[in-house]
Amino acid sequence: CAAAGNSGANAGIDAPGMFDSTLAVAAYRSDGKIATFSSGGPEVDFAMAGEKILSCAPNNNYVVMSGTSMATPALAGYIACVLSSRPNDSLIRKKAGMMALLAENAEDRGELGKDDRFGLGVPTGSDDIQDQDHMFI
Repeated sequence: CAAAGNSGANAGIDAPGMFDSTLAVAAYRSDGKIATFSSGGPEVDFAMAGEKILSCAPNNNYVVMSGTSMATPALAGYIACVLSSRPNDSLIRKKAGMMALLAENAEDRGELGKDDRFGLGVPTGSDDIQDQDHMFI
């Protein structure tokens, strides 16, 4: 998982999100709409919450932050839950298999189908995580 970038809709995706080997993550706001700062482009794979996220800061502090770097660990954690709940599913151990599974149950919030802002949508967890004891996020 890699952040799409925070340069807005028409700026393109930043590295490493632009690379084929990553899942590029865009950020959406608390109202469910894409964040204006979230970079857009055909490389965007999924979107996760990325505005006003409580995050760790130096010296044992917490701060509220916004950005695709806040959305990215949410998708990484979600994928970890999916993987741990499906230990025998070898297909999802590769990017294409994981993308197919997540896309199957993702909530499509942008243009119909894959788009440059939400990608394939927002993973919902409805069927991705087989054992709900593995759902921590």
